[in-house]
Amino acid sequence: MALGNGEKSIGNGWVRPSSPPVKKGLDNSRWRLLNERGRQTWHYLESDEEAKRWPQSITDKYLLGEPTVNFLKLLEAITANITRLQNLPELPAPQTPLQSAANCLEFFSKLQLPSGNWACEYGGPMFLLPGLVITWHVTNTLVPRSHATGIKSYLFARQHPEDGGWGLHIEGKSSVFGTAMNYTALRLLGADAEDPRMVKARGMLHKLGGAVNGPHWAKFWLSVLGVCEWSALNPVPPELCISPTDNYHPKTWFLNAINWILVNIWNPYLRTTWIKGKAEAWTWDLIQREDENTDFANLGPVNGPMNFLACYIHDGEGSYSVKRHRERMEDFLWVKNEGMLMNGTNGVQTWDTSFLIQAVVDCGWANNPKWKPMLIKALEFLEDQQIRENCREQDICYRQRRKGAWAFSTREQGYTVSDCTSEALKAVLLLQNESDYPALVSEERIKDAIDTLLTMQNASGGFASYEPTRGSEYLEYLNAAEVFGRIMVEYDYPECTTAVVTALSLFSKYYPDYRNEEINGIKRRAVEYIRRAQRVDGSWYGSWGICFTYAGMFALESLASVGEVCGNSERVRRACQFFLSNRMGDGGWGESYKACETGIWTDNEGGSQVVNTAWACIALLVAEYPDKEPIETALRLIMKRQQKNGEWLQERIEGVFNKTCMISYPNYKFIFPIKALGMFAEKFGDLHWENLVKNV
Repeated sequence: MALGNGEKSIGNGWVRPSSPPVKKGLDNSRWRLLNERGRQTWHYLESDEEAKRWPQSITDKYLLGEPTVNFLKLLEAITANITRLQNLPELPAPQTPLQSAANCLEFFSKLQLPSGNWACEYGGPMFLLPGLVITWHVTNTLVPRSHATGIKSYLFARQHPEDGGWGLHIEGKSSVFGTAMNYTALRLLGADAEDPRMVKARGMLHKLGGAVNGPHWAKFWLSVLGVCEWSALNPVPPELCISPTDNYHPKTWFLNAINWILVNIWNPYLRTTWIKGKAEAWTWDLIQREDENTDFANLGPVNGPMNFLACYIHDGEGSYSVKRHRERMEDFLWVKNEGMLMNGTNGVQTWDTSFLIQAVVDCGWANNPKWKPMLIKALEFLEDQQIRENCREQDICYRQRRKGAWAFSTREQGYTVSDCTSEALKAVLLLQNESDYPALVSEERIKDAIDTLLTMQNASGGFASYEPTRGSEYLEYLNAAEVFGRIMVEYDYPECTTAVVTALSLFSKYYPDYRNEEINGIKRRAVEYIRRAQRVDGSWYGSWGICFTYAGMFALESLASVGEVCGNSERVRRACQFFLSNRMGDGGWGESYKACETGIWTDNEGGSQVVNTAWACIALLVAEYPDKEPIETALRLIMKRQQKNGEWLQERIEGVFNKTCMISYPNYKFIFPIKALGMFAEKFGDLHWENLVKNV
């Protein structure tokens, strides 16, 4: 199957993959974000009439990167038929922590969607789009011209400016994986092979040894496309889905030995038609159950295109499953000023909304009439997104209990996550039980959430993310991904463990008699895990945010919830000293993503970061660090970087998964500064800080 065979226009603004570049650029004023109960999809309006019927919202404009100077008054400007954003009133310069938090919330509240949540990109990984583009190609999917153009724009925007390649993620160095896959995607979408950018990319790929040096994942997709022999892959027969996987003997050569046996003995001599048929039928059943349990949304944009492909092969072009998968691919696509990217999931809707509620409560504004309508909408969103039923035959499809849980993004996505459930539950309790809000989530449903959380603790006392650890860590010897670590089973995380501990504590405050002994025992074992997970230098390693600042913030919150603070705990004092020893010269904190890869604190080359600094301040505040000077200095730094419209600008990437891949959480730059500023004001008072020179 050749790459780039020439354009074949289908009409209605659609093109097939394998077409040359679309000459006409895109007009960002024609993009619209459609939000349907949290489901977020972007739509490009081709005609003036469509654009007039569906005007662009303030949120659309912000997410597309329109300059945000005096952005707060955009709604008034639109109402007054003012088309330019200049010369509009600015917010008063904040002189206190709460004034700064209020300015930010004044800005951020305008971006709340009608369903009550906030939207943002969840990009960063550079290996997701190519799988989708290849799936589109081999399933003869018609691709909107806007999508083809937008994806090419994004991939070129994220091309390494010096060597012409692409990395595993947007801040990573060029790799065979990123370069081979994104080069292929661009060619399928019509990029000219002689385009200087493509020539440069090809040269980098040659320097890296070519696609043959790519990992298993790259070879899989290139084989699906038909430009790589299947024999180049590590064999992954469906029989592995019906074989026991609990007691593999760990050897450094083990996976290679299994591959050799599969290729040279199992496939030619032992693999009977009956075994193959049984294994394929079971694997297909699991795919169907995943589609059923998520309404074809799937866990994320990795198995989503793969399930789409499987349905196309098994059910055929005209099937409902293929139609629904095509529709669901839109859930993962995101548009920004650089073009169209692919999110790491179908969004972060529940996660961000839960944290925003907590941040506003930390400022003491839960019952403030100005912010209450915003919080009611956020509460309504969380009520709507709670999962109300378990999966059908959940044990057969290896799914964790989910009744009462919250997913990371939306209820439709349907996966229980321990910390998402915990943070959403805390947000609900803070509004419904600690403040004067309607009881939208009933007591029965609150207890459903607790019942699910109580099923998720590991024997170690810690909590993982989606499910308890179900197998031995020795299974990592079968990890064929070649680019990610710690992916074969779930692991304990200080972040997830803290979320559960604090949720259980808040729940027991209002429901002290419900499963009290179990909850106390689970909390005790969880905090013991937090203590054991602390390193000698006082730190905790973070697996979902960068890196030691993120995990340390959570771990210290766990300890504080059981009364361990600086005044009575040596380990807490040691943790605070770790934070202070890594403070930068300007009084802030800046941690590089490389700390996630190496497991060693690494300063961010660009200096301190607003998000890292906010995390560190929160950590010191929950630990009751007695000296307010380092916290005050850091918060003053945050305030100096605040823009005149109340926002903070995007800095370096904030999140991580699987140790090596970074991912963006753009709303963190709003949520955690608000939280840190509110917590400081609660502890030390809303101090008046003069002479804040703006860094704008």
